[in-house]
Amino acid sequence: MTLDKLKKMTGGDPVRMNLYIETYREAMVENIQPMKWAIESNDLKKIRTIVHTMKPLYRIMGFDELWTRANEIEIDIDKSQNREAISAKALELVALMSASIKNLK
Repeated sequence: MTLDKLKKMTGGDPVRMNLYIETYREAMVENIQPMKWAIESNDLKKIRTIVHTMKPLYRIMGFDELWTRANEIEIDIDKSQNREAISAKALELVALMSASIKNLK
């Protein structure tokens, strides 16, 4: 994962970049476990809320793959389609969320 989009948005200012990175890390840490619980309980409303909330952060950071995955989940829930695949997609997103935090260190 590169931070090219974040660098461009912040003009490469390391202080601003670190602010966004820390905000992103905190949001991921705060939402990974609730996402896991929502998946375990098949709480589609909660899954949708979490993925919708995270999408702007994925955009800011330039994590297009995470944004795309979150968007797919959100659309599937909204359209009540691919219901059997939503949990699997959400688990994949959780893995990507965790990996994105590790990759920022």
